[in-house]
Amino acid sequence: MTIPVRNIYYMLLYAWGLFREINPATSEQETGAFAHGNSLPVLVASVLARVTRQQLQSALAGGYGPQHAGLSAPRGRIDLAAVVRKGGARESLPCVFDVYSSDTLPNRLLLGTLLQLTETPELPPPLRRELAGLAAQFSGLTPLAPQTQLFDQLPPLPVSSRYPLLMALCRFWAEQRQPLENGRGFRFPLPDRTRMSAIFEKFLLNFYRHEMQDILTDVGARRLKWPLTGPDAEALLPDMLTDLVLRSGERTLILEAKFFRRIFRIHFAASSATGEETLTGKLNSAHLYQLASYRLVWEQAGNGRADAALLYALPGRDTPGPEAPSTGTGEFSHRFRWKGQEPDSDKDPYLFVHALSLAQPWQAIDARLRNLVGDWLAS
Repeated sequence: MTIPVRNIYYMLLYAWGLFREINPATSEQETGAFAHGNSLPVLVASVLARVTRQQLQSALAGGYGPQHAGLSAPRGRIDLAAVVRKGGARESLPCVFDVYSSDTLPNRLLLGTLLQLTETPELPPPLRRELAGLAAQFSGLTPLAPQTQLFDQLPPLPVSSRYPLLMALCRFWAEQRQPLENGRGFRFPLPDRTRMSAIFEKFLLNFYRHEMQDILTDVGARRLKWPLTGPDAEALLPDMLTDLVLRSGERTLILEAKFFRRIFRIHFAASSATGEETLTGKLNSAHLYQLASYRLVWEQAGNGRADAALLYALPGRDTPGPEAPSTGTGEFSHRFRWKGQEPDSDKDPYLFVHALSLAQPWQAIDARLRNLVGDWLAS
């Protein structure tokens, strides 16, 4: 995978909904993040270190939590279960009361993540020492080894604080890390294709919601029902879940995002003129069938006319296939019409097939995604 690390990071920020953190024009922040090297583990650890340092400078956020203690006088509420367990002993009164503390779930997960990152050989020693120094400043806190399910228990985090980014980075580490075979430390592999595909879909969803809200009136995934009836229809027929449906006024675009290195199915074809066999490429028929089904069901449900689009992410600079008109980055765009769908052929819905290179500068990716919507609305 040859996607620049910066681009993966910006995609993650969009996928996490952390729009206030996205500023590709700010070179100072990027330079600091890459001071220890250019890799995703280093970037995640470097950003986590930078934001943790900023949070420590303004003090860790605390919160109120229950504390159990035996007291000589009542405080808070009496712990009746503890009273029953003690029987007749009355040397103290079991109470439960709220105490303000920095030993909260977010801070404990942050500390646990910092400590695990110090045991990751992929990180350069200076960065690991920096992380260890930050962890040492969490005086009196109990580290909690980050587990994915623990992040679902987090309380609401103030959007304007640093904690949403801190917890997103910690969760990403918890989801990606793998223990070393000797049990002493961890490794931080790059997301695999399945994971990157999910990140790409969520990135597109939030990009269009946030960046084009002045043009797109609605952006979201849609669940469609098969237009089939029968005694077992509800039990056996799966839902259709589109990746994205973009709406602008009366226009609708059903968009399917695909994360594939090879877009075209390659085979030999004989030339009608010479009879010689040559390599040629065809679009993936399964992807076309899927999109055609979505569009058909959408319109049969009375939702009105819908255009459709396949958007392929090119994870590197490889050419997408033989005989595929493209730019130097491997990108291309094709436009087709669904023939005979409307009495007036000028109103037949469109099918777009686009390839987006994720290896180019982020500003080019941003412009390309905006232009795809602009070209659709202008068609």
